[in-house]
Amino acid sequence: MSPDPDVSLDQFHRLIELAYEGPLEPRPWEMFLHELRRISGDRAAAITLHHPNDGGMDAYVMADDPDDLIDWNQAERIYVARHMESDPLRTDRVAPGQIVIIDAFKANPAYAEFLRACQIAYTLRMGFAEPGGMRCWLDVIRRDAQRPFGQGEQELFRKLLPHLERALRLYAALMRTEAEKSLYEETIDHFVLGGLLLNGRSEVIHCNSAASAILAARPDIRIRNRKIVLLESKAQRALDDALAAVAGGCGVRGQTPHGRLIRIGSRPDAMLGLLVRPVPLMPYYQSEQAPHVVVYISDLARNLDAFQPSNNMSHGLIAELFGLTRQQARLALLMADGRTLAEAATEMGIAERTARNYSIDIYQRMGIKGQTDLVRIVYRSFALLR
Repeated sequence: MSPDPDVSLDQFHRLIELAYEGPLEPRPWEMFLHELRRISGDRAAAITLHHPNDGGMDAYVMADDPDDLIDWNQAERIYVARHMESDPLRTDRVAPGQIVIIDAFKANPAYAEFLRACQIAYTLRMGFAEPGGMRCWLDVIRRDAQRPFGQGEQELFRKLLPHLERALRLYAALMRTEAEKSLYEETIDHFVLGGLLLNGRSEVIHCNSAASAILAARPDIRIRNRKIVLLESKAQRALDDALAAVAGGCGVRGQTPHGRLIRIGSRPDAMLGLLVRPVPLMPYYQSEQAPHVVVYISDLARNLDAFQPSNNMSHGLIAELFGLTRQQARLALLMADGRTLAEAATEMGIAERTARNYSIDIYQRMGIKGQTDLVRIVYRSFALLR
C-alpha cells in the first residue's frame, strides 16, 4: 500500500530507488528531487546539505520549474540577511525526523511578505541525519494557496525518512573516502610524483596532475587507448613484463610484490624513472575494473623549483622554518644546491668573508656542523617548501 493515496506504489518504489542512487550523482539526489516534484506536481523540491551558523549561504540541490522566474540564490541572500535569525522553522532548528509545515499565511508580516514575493504558499520540511553527524533537510515548496499539505504528503515523508537516512549515510562515507583520496593525491602531487592507476587489464583509470604534467612535457611516454605507451622498445618490454608480474602477484593471497623499477632515457638530462607496484586488493572489491596497479613516474632530470636559489618564496619559507634572515636563507639554498662558499658569494654579490660569517650563523641556528648536514636538512624540508 502506498503511503500517500495520490502516490502509486510504483512511484513510491521509484523514489526509493532514486534515493539510494542519489549519492552517486554529481549533484546528490537531483534525480530524486525531480521525480518527487513531478509526482507531487509542486513548484520545487530541494535538499539542503549544509546550514552554516555564521550567516553564510546554504548548500542545496533544487529541482524547480524550468519556467520559474524566481532567482533562488537572490532569495536566499535576502532570507539570510533579513529573516533567518527570527525564523523558528529554519532548517537547523528542524531536528532529524521532525516534519514541519511553513505556512506563509501564519508567518510574521515581514516574513509573510517575503514568502509571497517568492510565490511560496506552503513548504513541507523534514530533517534527516546520519550517525557521523551530517544533517540534511528535504523541502517541497507549493505556490497554490488552495492546496495546503495534508496527512498524505506528511506520511510520504515519514516513509521516505529511513531510506534517506541510509542514503545519507552512504553519501557521507563516500565523501569521507573522496576527501581522503584528495588529500593523498595532493600529497603525491606535492612531491612532484606522478601517479597512474591501472585496472586489471592494465588500462589507465586515473592520472594525477603531476603525471599529467610529465606526460604533457615528455614525448617518450604517452597514454594511448588507455594504455601506457613508451617510445623506447626496450623500456616498453620491461614495462609490459612488470605489469604482468605485478598484476599477477596481486591476485595471489599473501603475496605482496615490492614492484619493478624501470628507467626511460639514457642521458642524465632526460631520464624518467617508473616504479610499478601492486595496489592491495580489497576483500569485497576484486572486479577487473578495480585498481590493480599503480605506476609512479618521477622526472629524474628535473630541477626542483623549491630548491632554486632564485625562488623568492623558498627564501621566505626557509627563513621562517629555521629562523634565518632572507640573505641567510638564500645562501642556505645556494649551498644546498651544491655551490661552494665562493660561488655562492659571487652569485649573491657579497664578499666571501661575509658569506662565511653567514654560514657560521646558519649552522648555529640550525644546530648542524656543516654543508653536508645543511644539504640533508634542506632536502628533507622539500615537502614544506611547495
